[in-house]
Amino acid sequence: MNCRTDGRAEIVPVVESYPAPPLAETSRDHRVRVLHQRVFVERYADVSYARFAMRGPVTVEIEVESPIASHTIFPAERVAAPSVDGNV
Repeated sequence: MNCRTDGRAEIVPVVESYPAPPLAETSRDHRVRVLHQRVFVERYADVSYARFAMRGPVTVEIEVESPIASHTIFPAERVAAPSVDGNV
């Protein structure tokens, strides 16, 4: 935590990437970066998911193989500025 000039605490964003579980299969379809750090993405059946902890506001990038035509974010109120750029 840092101190701002007005004396209030400023939360410095931090991400902690969790290690891959034993025998976990890496997703071939999704790649995730949080604060520009790669996060392990596990493939289980037809679902890909990433596990990580964060403190403060962070930027999460999800990359897929093809251009993204549509997306839904939920809960939407937790995302300040959603955007899509090609396949990210």
